[in-house]
Amino acid sequence: MSVNDSDYDSEIAADVANESPYQLKPKDYDVDGIKRITKQWQRYCINVSSLNGTEPFKTAPDVKLIRGFLKWRVKKGKARLDERITVSTLSKEFEQLQRAVKFKIDHTYHAGEKHDIAQYIKELSFTHGASTKKRTKTVALYRDIEDCIHYGYCCDEKGYSHPRILLQLVFFFILSAYTGLRPGEIVESSSHRNKNEGILYKDVTLFLNRRENAAPRYMIRVRVRNRKFRRGNEGLQQSIDLHEETEPEYIHACPVRLFLSFAMADEAFEPWFTWEEIDRRTLSPSAASRCYPIRKQVQDIPVIRAACGTAIHPTRILSASALHHLLVEFGQRCGYKLPLTCYSFRRGFANGIQGKASAPRLRQLMGHTNDGTIQSYLSEDVGIDAQNAVRNLPQDHARLDFTISIAFSRDVGAPTPSSNMLGQVPLTIPKERLDALSIAFPKRSRQSLRNLIRKSNYQNHRQRYFSDIEAGRVHPPNGEAQVAELLDGVDEAHPHEIQSNKDAIQLESRRLRPSSSELFKIILKFDTYRRAVIESFFPISTGVDAAPTSLSLAQAVAPLIELARPVSFRPKFPCLSMAHGRKCAYCVSASDAELKSDPTKTRRRYHVVNDYLEYARKHTKKNHFICHDCFDHVPDREFHTHDQLHRQESVLYCGILIWRHLLVRPGRCPFCIKPSFSQSFDRWYCAKQLASHIKSHIEKVKGESVPCPHWGCNGLPLSADLLTKHIQVTHGIQLGAKAEDSTA
Repeated sequence: MSVNDSDYDSEIAADVANESPYQLKPKDYDVDGIKRITKQWQRYCINVSSLNGTEPFKTAPDVKLIRGFLKWRVKKGKARLDERITVSTLSKEFEQLQRAVKFKIDHTYHAGEKHDIAQYIKELSFTHGASTKKRTKTVALYRDIEDCIHYGYCCDEKGYSHPRILLQLVFFFILSAYTGLRPGEIVESSSHRNKNEGILYKDVTLFLNRRENAAPRYMIRVRVRNRKFRRGNEGLQQSIDLHEETEPEYIHACPVRLFLSFAMADEAFEPWFTWEEIDRRTLSPSAASRCYPIRKQVQDIPVIRAACGTAIHPTRILSASALHHLLVEFGQRCGYKLPLTCYSFRRGFANGIQGKASAPRLRQLMGHTNDGTIQSYLSEDVGIDAQNAVRNLPQDHARLDFTISIAFSRDVGAPTPSSNMLGQVPLTIPKERLDALSIAFPKRSRQSLRNLIRKSNYQNHRQRYFSDIEAGRVHPPNGEAQVAELLDGVDEAHPHEIQSNKDAIQLESRRLRPSSSELFKIILKFDTYRRAVIESFFPISTGVDAAPTSLSLAQAVAPLIELARPVSFRPKFPCLSMAHGRKCAYCVSASDAELKSDPTKTRRRYHVVNDYLEYARKHTKKNHFICHDCFDHVPDREFHTHDQLHRQESVLYCGILIWRHLLVRPGRCPFCIKPSFSQSFDRWYCAKQLASHIKSHIEKVKGESVPCPHWGCNGLPLSADLLTKHIQVTHGIQLGAKAEDSTA
């Protein structure tokens, strides 16, 4: 026996001699619940009971004391769904109390005591008014996920800090649709914070496998290391296989394409796995499959990562709480009345596979420990077409699926969150309201208070919108009525929301699918990578989706890789990109000290666009003009028609449009623009100068009621104050003390 073995044996012997009695330790996911129930028990002891609140659970509370605690919670607990706390919350708190007692003094309540408490909780709804309500369990079926993917690529105007965030959301949609994984099994669980655990690159293996009478196809095998109740146990880990989608109508939901884009952007594969290798699909004649290994340096890096400024963090995983907020806002932008959460997709998966797999397979797919748990995931609606059943007719499964899903209450014309949306014009919040709120929240900054007010206004606007629909009071907002509504408390709106949505909605079966807005189509001229993705997955042809074009896998993944690169995303004009650092790509000089000291990038923005126009003039093709509205080269014989199209655009937005600090559309004055080519009008590149110019027009009509001069408005007479609000809301030009550009 070696010396090291002898020392190790001596160490164990010392531990055995000095070891204290074994004490249970709570799991990571139990810690927060135990802390919460301990704090509530301390408050109960201080306010009601004669027990010492400084040392909770020194002895096991008896049934009588627990009953008093539950009755106290009904009266004092903070309710979220109703006036009083719910019986389901009381049941969960009793479970947490049992855990706290178990880990504190190793005491377990027997079955009779648990039954008595459970019966008492039910009686509290009759005797003390405990609520019996439950949260609405939203269900997102596969068709809903397809709608979300389409909206994310083709319609979502939110200016994410990095375009990879949108791709990661789509990847989460696809994983949830095909696997039904819990959010904490894909990203960092809220019960295991700061562990940086989720799906890492070492958990995903790329294979190329043979197919009968067809070309080899890629496949990814996802190892689920962080299953609930199995985390850290390698013997109980599962693997899920997801194959490459080759049919054109399904490629937008291909998990292999997105994983390839992330892995290639992060340089996760060995150097020999190049572009040519992707399309080559080489497989040995004697092999049934081939594996493409991940580099060792990248294996512990998460696939779905958090943002870090305008880049993607090199190692930090996205948290479940951050994912939850992204999904809630995404669902609101999609127009879903019911909340879109992480578990909406898991419930949709459970409803989709119910009846299609045996009980053991179903339990394995869902990651449950018993067969009864899946019942809580099924829709609360009866999943049988009783009318057809009693008449001996086939079941209308399409209608049943539609009525239980979140698409049933979707309204694509509902108000959307205004943060970083195209055409956003934040109206000035009254100083009195800010001062009153700062008294209630003295430690919060003025900007956070503004965000709080805008969020509250949006929630009120959204709630009022759906209430009006139920009451049949909804009319197309326009003219003075629209401005009066905004003055009544809604502080933000988007110009393209005010227009009729009839032409922007496609009716597919029972589902509504919005089309891209006019402002979004302007952005796509500069967002070339996203446009390439849309043309590959959902080609836009006169506003109607056409059949996807046939591209090789490498060609289809190329724009996704550019969007997924973790470095800061750099926008560009059609012909030249901006130089690295703070240098201008179009300027003769190498640097500009004034631009370096510009924290808001405003001067840099105007400097770049002016230099680009000068560069474009010098390099314009013969017999071509440079269009100042879209920065494109137009043949002189087509310039009249091209300019006429800009004048008669259906979008009423006239403000300066900024995309990622790049000026992509100059502003225009509603008083000066005319639909006729014979009347010229100025383009504006400075928001303050445009606001000053419009104010001079408004000053001339002060004291009168005049219609909006823009040719696309309805011509209702407005006072000077309402005209000012109308120009801000409908035409997207801020006329407040601080005129700003609309940013996306």
